[in-house]
Amino acid sequence: MSESTPERVLLKVFMNPLLWPEGDERTSKLAGTGPTTENLLAFLQGPFLCVGLEELRRRYERLTETDRIVSHVPLHQDIAPNILLPIIHAKGAYILGHYISCIALCGFVAECLAIYRYDVTPPAVKAAVGISAKKFEEDMQARRVRRLLERGLVDADTAALFDLVREARPDYLHYMSTDKTGAEAIARRVYEATIHLLLRILGIGGSGISFTLQSDVLDAMRKLPPVA
Repeated sequence: MSESTPERVLLKVFMNPLLWPEGDERTSKLAGTGPTTENLLAFLQGPFLCVGLEELRRRYERLTETDRIVSHVPLHQDIAPNILLPIIHAKGAYILGHYISCIALCGFVAECLAIYRYDVTPPAVKAAVGISAKKFEEDMQARRVRRLLERGLVDADTAALFDLVREARPDYLHYMSTDKTGAEAIARRVYEATIHLLLRILGIGGSGISFTLQSDVLDAMRKLPPVA
């Protein structure tokens, strides 16, 4: 009985797609140059996504049209790591062309904003809701938002923004079959909604060196140390 000949198939491949050639000690000599800001940026954008500085700047400006109104954000221990930094990272992801990452980070921020709104709610109101902060955090986002709306802790427009962010996520984060060509527009829309949620939940207003905060948030600020 003769052995069958293995089938040979010619495939295109991307060699070492996870390496930063100029920054990796084992490949920098082959690359012919060392690490630079430019080749790091090219690596971070990823294969087939590399664009020039002008396009990166245009992407920045698209989002800045919306977020320029965020003049102040309190640097407190609950806000900086869970809300502010992920929003900055979401904007960076959009600029680099990582639109699905932007959608995911905005979804995380929206969940944190819902949880934070309940965290800063006065104890008497929480008692009326009948659920602890821990149980609220463990709940599904749709139920969190419904509870906030039912108790008047957010208005209908704010609840609609929460729903917009939540409903945009499954197609791009849970399903492989979704056509990803529309991700840029969805990422921009979700980012804009998240910025408006930030302003509404924290109650940020004002300009210059003076600004306002939502009263429950301000009371919570007095009890927490600022970020060093």
